[in-house]
Amino acid sequence: MKSGGFTAYNTLTPDQLAPFEPEVLYAYELGTKNELDGHRLRLNGAAFYYDYRRQQVQSAIYDSVYGAVGKIVNAPKSHIYGIEAELDWAPVRGLEITQGVSWRKGKFDRFADLDIAASTAAGHAVTVSRAGQDQGFPHWSYNGSASYRMPVAGYTLTAESDYAYHGALDPVLLGPNFRVHDYWLVNATLTLGQGPWSVRLYARNLFNQHYDLTRNFFLGGIDIAAPGRPRSFGVRGRYSF
Repeated sequence: MKSGGFTAYNTLTPDQLAPFEPEVLYAYELGTKNELDGHRLRLNGAAFYYDYRRQQVQSAIYDSVYGAVGKIVNAPKSHIYGIEAELDWAPVRGLEITQGVSWRKGKFDRFADLDIAASTAAGHAVTVSRAGQDQGFPHWSYNGSASYRMPVAGYTLTAESDYAYHGALDPVLLGPNFRVHDYWLVNATLTLGQGPWSVRLYARNLFNQHYDLTRNFFLGGIDIAAPGRPRSFGVRGRYSF
């Protein structure tokens, strides 16, 4: 169970202060774990089905003064299902490779939601049934990493890169203006260490991908976005006592 609460990010009207209810989840999962090639290769997989009651979703309510305003609401019944797989592989000494991929899909089974466009045109709240409609979150995600550790003049040098694909986010309850396009992120590190100390050079968002984490709105016509972190470089030191 996920506790209820209040919409805290945007409070303009008394109706927004009405709490959303607790969310209940019945989760079913079937998986397998396998070690192959003399324990150098690990392959895991799972299929899952999530049955929700009162799922907490980002939507909106209609106010006679402000129009449509954002609010977290409850979808009475919905479900999510999908599959995922993970791979860990150490083909040669010092080299480690990990990969992970998942696919998921969610639909509303019963949900009378605010129709933002129709409500704005009519000047009062108009609801629409979302039954059978996709929930709009990314269907595909992928992540992986590769690292190689080698001795260098009595030290240990480790080169590593990790990468991830984020599928498109299409918040169908808010409308097409708030769609977040898919994107890739790549990071890299180079670490030199010996015993209790190490020095690490790192690069985040190595290819300077421009992307938004989320898009939303406060009032109709006042759209906002949370941009992702741009490319950055740095150095870190560590000493363990």
